[in-house]
Amino acid sequence: GGIAYGGTFSGKDVFLVAGEPDRGYTDDYVEGLFHQEFSSVLLYRYRQHFRIREWRRLNGPGFSYLGTCALEGNMGKDGGARAIERGTASPSNSSVRSDLERGLLTQYARSTIENDFNQYAGKLFMHDPWLWSLAARYRAVEGKIRLMVEFYHGVHPDLNRARFEKGFR
Repeated sequence: GGIAYGGTFSGKDVFLVAGEPDRGYTDDYVEGLFHQEFSSVLLYRYRQHFRIREWRRLNGPGFSYLGTCALEGNMGKDGGARAIERGTASPSNSSVRSDLERGLLTQYARSTIENDFNQYAGKLFMHDPWLWSLAARYRAVEGKIRLMVEFYHGVHPDLNRARFEKGFR
């Protein structure tokens, strides 16, 4: 629909935009993007392992996402698309304290619960040291990491906290 994006998924398929490394499409960027998009495939397939109410509680009182997603029954244009259209979808690491206190890692994470989940997946699988440093300072970040690990452990028993803390490389 004319919206520029880095990746998306449909059913069990993941689609990524990849360009030249000097334009930001480094191997690490594309790999992290794959984990973000594939996390949606897994989220819909194994939604019974995602504790959505607890995730929402970690956002704190008064917070609501910009939009909803199919996970919440919305089959129309989601908050992610709206955020891109409005120019409020930066995937860069947030430095906004109020966002970090809510466990929101990027501006884009504010768009939907699914996109919030995706941001964690990319950083967990890429073993992003910034994520782990935030976990030590922000209760909501630690809580969302815990919920992510529980989710992935439900998908496969080898994906436990120790495995994520060690990294995959």
